[in-house]
Amino acid sequence: MTRLLLPLLLAFLPVQAAASPVVVAILDSGVDASHPAFAGRIVDGYDVWYDDADPDDRCGHGTALAGIVAQLAPDAAIMPVKVMADECYGTYSQMAEGIVYAADAGADITLIASGGYAPSDSLAAAVAYAQGRGALVVAGAGNDGTDAPFYPAAYVFSVSAVDRLCGPYYRSNYGAHVDIAAPGVEVWTTAPGGYAIRSGTSMAAAHVAGAAALVWAAWPDMAADDVAALLMETADRCSEPGRVNAERAVAPVQVWLPMEAS
Repeated sequence: MTRLLLPLLLAFLPVQAAASPVVVAILDSGVDASHPAFAGRIVDGYDVWYDDADPDDRCGHGTALAGIVAQLAPDAAIMPVKVMADECYGTYSQMAEGIVYAADAGADITLIASGGYAPSDSLAAAVAYAQGRGALVVAGAGNDGTDAPFYPAAYVFSVSAVDRLCGPYYRSNYGAHVDIAAPGVEVWTTAPGGYAIRSGTSMAAAHVAGAAALVWAAWPDMAADDVAALLMETADRCSEPGRVNAERAVAPVQVWLPMEAS
């Protein structure tokens, strides 16, 4: 069944104030919760890899993702779910467990920035479980410059990377399984104990997760699929797929509501 997006003036559907912060789960190497950029922003998470309640980041990748989300969506809460070892590698089994944990813990958005090229029944099932609980799952499309499907991105809202001029990042994966693009080249963001410059579809996916958090904060009754559809509909048409435009997505001019086409 085809889904259409129809504009409705906010005179008829005013922006709503979220009763509680939108929670973004960062499924990665953990988060440096002591970083001043996250003061008052961190909610309880979990370390799936080491099976404890301390998802600290000794790799730095997860902290970089969290910094982008925190900057773009200043009212969002960050849930660190560590699914990678301190040496910056992970497995599908830990990732699937983290997806389920985040869903059960109430994450509205789950951000994933790693994966592989083999499909996985356990990952697909975990994603379906999170989506069934109303979560929007966002993932980077991979950084090998190929059109091969990358998992779990191919199962979820998949993000490629573009540069500041909206040109494709040369390492970004691409193809029909990618839904939206976002800035992912030389992004200034947080690092354990400081700041750093990062590139890749991971950083691009963090931009999309932050934009989704802004949309959900404005219209908390929207369904996850409709948040994703709004981001795609309002994206800049300077790339293929379009580049996310958070300002346009939350502009107080119109909101887009789903209708079913006959």
